[in-house]
Amino acid sequence: MMSDIAISLKDVSKFYKLYDSPRKRLLEALHPYGKKYHKEFYAVEDVNLDVRKGEILGIIGRNGSGKSTLLKLICRVLVPTNGTVVVQGSISALIELGAGFNPQFTGLENIYFYGTVLGLSREEMAGKIDGIVAFADIGEFIHQPIHTYSSGMKARLAFAVATEIDPDILIIDEVLAVGDTVFQRKCFSRINNMFKNGKTVILVSHSRNSIVGLCENAILLDKGRILCSGEAEPVVKEYEKLCYKQFLVSENNSENKKPQKQPDTESAEIKTISGSVGDETTWDPTLIGDEPIIYKKSGIEFESFAIYDLDDNKVNILKPGATYKIKALFLPKQDVYDDVMYAMRIRTLQGYMIAWMGYPFQKNEYLDIKKNRPLEIEYLFDCNFYRGVFCVDAGLQSIIDNELFLHTSINNVYTFRLNEDTKRNLNGDAHLNFRSS
Repeated sequence: MMSDIAISLKDVSKFYKLYDSPRKRLLEALHPYGKKYHKEFYAVEDVNLDVRKGEILGIIGRNGSGKSTLLKLICRVLVPTNGTVVVQGSISALIELGAGFNPQFTGLENIYFYGTVLGLSREEMAGKIDGIVAFADIGEFIHQPIHTYSSGMKARLAFAVATEIDPDILIIDEVLAVGDTVFQRKCFSRINNMFKNGKTVILVSHSRNSIVGLCENAILLDKGRILCSGEAEPVVKEYEKLCYKQFLVSENNSENKKPQKQPDTESAEIKTISGSVGDETTWDPTLIGDEPIIYKKSGIEFESFAIYDLDDNKVNILKPGATYKIKALFLPKQDVYDDVMYAMRIRTLQGYMIAWMGYPFQKNEYLDIKKNRPLEIEYLFDCNFYRGVFCVDAGLQSIIDNELFLHTSINNVYTFRLNEDTKRNLNGDAHLNFRSS
């Protein structure tokens, strides 16, 4: 039913005319027979999308995929070249950090100014000032000009204003990425409260945690088109495959090894630690259905990864509070002179990251990567987190010119589970105390 739809896009496209030079723009304008001198660039092409009222929709895609253009079409900042956009309800949008703020006005003056842009009277905004100032939590800077603010302070104020005015639809484009952890959690809590109150939220982010943790559904944009849509976790997986597509190791390439499958329940090689409910002591991780995926940019082959108990038994059911050992093995096919670090994350099946580590643990100490010399990674961790099933992603990386470079990365390299909760008091993410073995 259309009454249940907050946003509806039908065959929406937005293209721009690109000219090689101003001269060709003039020639086209003056040509007696309307000869074209331009190329058409589609920022958004043939998009069909319905967003239900009360839905949190994630939009993910690489840079230049058309995400911001799509949001501007929904907000009516841009007019579509083709198609129709129908929006039911008031919109508050955070598309560009600080958009709608006057840099010469103070934070307090900008709150009123922002409200005026959104069609609210000064009296209406006065009733919301206390809530906005409290949420933004920028102290005396509320009386200072916006141009003196850091990006994080602008994000705090912009988010506070946009959400406090109680819109029917909230649109957020990567603004949360500049905030600190405490601020992000406040934002996530407020977004969830808006969802509970029947508000519609569209969130654009490159963050797996944000999309999977907050959104029911998601769409993947690429080159202005929707590549796939549906539940958030599968869409994010397709996004990650798209990002590393050119580095994906082919299953048919005999020169590249695929990760060894984890042993099944009948394998004598794996011994599981009970610590479980009832008589369950073994578990077949292949039931999850996620195959390991290898991405490779450098000549470093992945060999193996496993979790062991302190008696060197390979395990896939872990006991809360116990200490375990992680072993990973790589085989470099070339020397690597960059500062290389081993990195690993543990996440839930829904994609929410609960732990991350980088090895070596000392600053300015890096791994020595030499051709044909096996690289063995080994360290300990404490199993201090909650009941559930968890996946491991691992790889080797460097920071080159302030950019992250992945030499090799393996998603879903290992899957394990806990059947009971640790008795320790956990608040938030896991604290695994990674350390050298």
